[in-house]
Amino acid sequence: MFFSLNHTPQQFGSKNLFNAHANYFITKRQINYNIISNINVCSYISYLKIIHKSYIINRVPPSMMTNSKKEVFFENTLRLIYEKGFKATTMGDIAKNSNFEVPNVYNYIDSKEAFLETYIFNIFTEFNGYISDIIESTFSPREKLKYVISKHVQFTIQEPYQVALFVYDWRNLSEPKLSEFKVLRKEYLSRVESIIEEGINEEQFRRMNLEVATYLVFSSLRWLFSLTIAKEGKVNSIELEKQITDYIFGGIDKRD
Repeated sequence: MFFSLNHTPQQFGSKNLFNAHANYFITKRQINYNIISNINVCSYISYLKIIHKSYIINRVPPSMMTNSKKEVFFENTLRLIYEKGFKATTMGDIAKNSNFEVPNVYNYIDSKEAFLETYIFNIFTEFNGYISDIIESTFSPREKLKYVISKHVQFTIQEPYQVALFVYDWRNLSEPKLSEFKVLRKEYLSRVESIIEEGINEEQFRRMNLEVATYLVFSSLRWLFSLTIAKEGKVNSIELEKQITDYIFGGIDKRD
């Protein structure tokens, strides 16, 4: 059976069959298996929309599976900026790092500022689309927050240098993009905060200051890129996600 949004829960017959189909997406796109644990049958279709969209947005055609010169250039530049710092990195440094003459760099980017802007706003596009699906789903607030955490952990492990650029260098954006960034960041944090507020109201999370709770979540996730880079990507994403999730929920879960 092809894994399609047109299927009903009855067509899957059982949770095991559903998991078998979902595992295809997990294998292809490294979607965390924890996401589909303990899913209520009535939530299948909502969940399918999330993982189907994640697959469609992120899938790479077979013809593009090998790294192109442009992709290698971007990866090398991200690493260089992480190691040297955005302000200290010049176009000459970027050229030398990729064995280019300086004029050749402009075949790939207009400027290092444009490079920064592109990556930062692409990350926002990625996360805003994902959190919209989560918020609109029928899952409980606790499940929704788990998916938010999962997205951050998995993306950080896959793209640590992009996350490092996002965390360290957003202040180097020029206006009006800097102001636009601040607005988008505030909106994103507010959407996560709304999930936590819903959980408090439904007595899934203990009563606490919403701003503090939101800060707890993101401060727990913020440093993961450093760990991933230090370990050269040799991180067990499933194990790390569980540890981070347990830590966060240990702080906000309602206690009996």
